[in-house]
Amino acid sequence: CNNPQCLFDGHDCEKTLQPCNPIYDAYCQKHYANGHCDYGCNNAECNWDGLDCERGHAELAEGILATVLLMDMQSFLNKKVTFLREIGQQLRSTVRIQMDESGRERVYPWKMSNKDLGSSGVIVYLEIDNRRCTNSMGKSECFPTASEAADFLAATAATHSLSTSFPIYQVHGVLDGSDVEIDSPSRSKYILTGVILTVLVSLLLGVLVQAQKKRAHGITWFPE
Repeated sequence: CNNPQCLFDGHDCEKTLQPCNPIYDAYCQKHYANGHCDYGCNNAECNWDGLDCERGHAELAEGILATVLLMDMQSFLNKKVTFLREIGQQLRSTVRIQMDESGRERVYPWKMSNKDLGSSGVIVYLEIDNRRCTNSMGKSECFPTASEAADFLAATAATHSLSTSFPIYQVHGVLDGSDVEIDSPSRSKYILTGVILTVLVSLLLGVLVQAQKKRAHGITWFPE
């Protein structure tokens, strides 16, 4: 199961990736992807300093990750470095926000098309740069497409293994940088829906088990 199509078996075949050393974490986060190499942050645990120490060409996965978060724009911008590091740790790679033709980050306000539901947030377009993933683990351990990376994140959320620091609503892999209808049921990865369904199924199974335990077993009487 240790291949991209099977989502690398949930990284079960790899060593658990430890968090960034708390002694350096605040410094590494403040100086993440700022264009200056900080060697103390240039490790897998600190997400390779946002590739500040790399001089080679980008090795981008095919496609873009379109991610919807249920939070306001300012809150996301204040925490975007933490978000990028957490997603990068999950994918064992480095992610960055895609730039538009004017050199601005592709982070936009988002609202669900069904106005009655009232959900709003931001949509973020992410690129996956596999340079350090390739160098440290071998190319077979990297997600070659954004679609496979999106499947992995959705599956991780469904098993409650995804960080809850950011309220990710949907994540979707697209083959180009164009805008997508992210809330289309046939094309989206419903992270939130998957989590809710998992919880409901677990509760239902618990009720059935308890009911089975409490069921009385009567004695059948046959007339002579």
